[in-house]
Amino acid sequence: MRLVATVSGNLQPLLDDQAEAISTALRTAIETASTSLLDELRSQVRAAGLGTGLEKAWRREVYPRSRKRTFHPAALVYSKSTVLHDAFDLGPTITARRSRFLVIPTEAGRRLGLGTVPSSRKGGAVPGGQRRRYADLEPFADRLDAEVVSASRRAGGSQSRHNGAHRGPRIVLVPAKAGGLVALLYLRRDAKPVAIARLVPTVKLQKLLDIAGAEARAETALSAALAGG
Repeated sequence: MRLVATVSGNLQPLLDDQAEAISTALRTAIETASTSLLDELRSQVRAAGLGTGLEKAWRREVYPRSRKRTFHPAALVYSKSTVLHDAFDLGPTITARRSRFLVIPTEAGRRLGLGTVPSSRKGGAVPGGQRRRYADLEPFADRLDAEVVSASRRAGGSQSRHNGAHRGPRIVLVPAKAGGLVALLYLRRDAKPVAIARLVPTVKLQKLLDIAGAEARAETALSAALAGG
């Protein structure tokens, strides 16, 4: 037995309504999942204490930018600071390139101004009158008019970068464990030293972000939203 159904009238408005509903549901799912991913990535940066600049460097775009009907919406969550985000995600080992040591200021050193500079990476002033995080011992010593003395045994005793007697502050570099040094600041000859920095040949960054985990959770949420829709 053969059954035949005949539909009268114009079905286009019904089909258009269904297509619009499907398009809206797809875009909503994409927007929700991408917003969740963006929020988690920014939350990770905030929880790690890496600063609002690195937090806001995570951005999001939804396509098409107009809300025209489509069955293929997409979202891109991306970083405007991939080098730093990747570094804190992977936890790499950083090695000094132009000098033997990396300078890591102590809290006392930071209070004295070691660890920030007014110049940008490309030269010139930092926009907005801000200061860039960067530690360089020699400019710091020049600002204090301090003598830098190496107490390294490999140098055969003390070595000064000044010629002749120097009666001002001194920064003494003392050997430490694992081939590093500790920079001790003597503001006066009879003053107690203040440890202002550690100098190390390499440093292993702690893994503070989990980008892959955030991506996986966003994909799971998107699949669940599409299946539920």
